[in-house]
Amino acid sequence: SSSSLDGSGDSPFPPLCKTLVSIQDVITAQQSSTQQTTNTNNNNPKVIFIDASWYHRPDPTTNQFRNPSTEYTQGPRLPSARYIDIDSVATTHELFPQDNPNNLPHMFPPPSLFGVAMDAYN
Repeated sequence: SSSSLDGSGDSPFPPLCKTLVSIQDVITAQQSSTQQTTNTNNNNPKVIFIDASWYHRPDPTTNQFRNPSTEYTQGPRLPSARYIDIDSVATTHELFPQDNPNNLPHMFPPPSLFGVAMDAYN
């Protein structure tokens, strides 16, 4: 049995996250989460957006590297969105040689590590 973060595998577990592929997906998820939060008088939304922005190259208009953490802090952003530095949970060769045998940067962690990181965001 394989594990899948987006529900596309044959894992017996429910999907851990959904990759939003369109603006309409974002709008629908935000409206659904807001409605669920309002209906339950609960401040814990069912949908939590994670901003994992990362920039490989400088901004072509300024030739400066962008700082995603600063941009998140300054906004604008989706209500209740949270920021994660992708490199803080990246799979390094030193810690996970079997998952990153070629020592590549910014590698997505195994599902168990990613789950722990997301749990830390509550």
